[in-house]
Amino acid sequence: MNSLEAAKKLLETILNALDITVESIDIESILFGHQLQIRCDKATESKLIKPYNTFREIENKLNEILRSHFPQAQRVRLDCNNHRNNEEKALKEKVQLAVKKLQDEKAKVDLPAMNAYHRRMVYHWLESESEVLATSDSKSARLKKITLQLK
Repeated sequence: MNSLEAAKKLLETILNALDITVESIDIESILFGHQLQIRCDKATESKLIKPYNTFREIENKLNEILRSHFPQAQRVRLDCNNHRNNEEKALKEKVQLAVKKLQDEKAKVDLPAMNAYHRRMVYHWLESESEVLATSDSKSARLKKITLQLK
């Protein structure tokens, strides 16, 4: 059994212990590794997603246990009914609009503050924009803005 299969089995066990029934759990490739996509009904989704800390706690505990058995395993991300994927699509659209605004107005554009994972995604998306320079705040904070400017 590889680490992804073990993560899926472990997630099934965690959800069963929490008395959460899901339709399926699929392993998907994403930009930075893999995610376990949980498919469930709306009532179950609201139990998982609305108390967002619960979802993060499940994800963190899953990765902690997974790493104890597979030390080299990549971190696994959880998603439920494409909730996080849709958030990322919305972020990508915001970035594309910001780049267009930058090109039209030729003035710096600030993106909203975001966590390190989302900042990495933004930098990855902007690699193809040769005329755009993106920089983050230098201060030590969990959430940082990215400023876009022309090179």
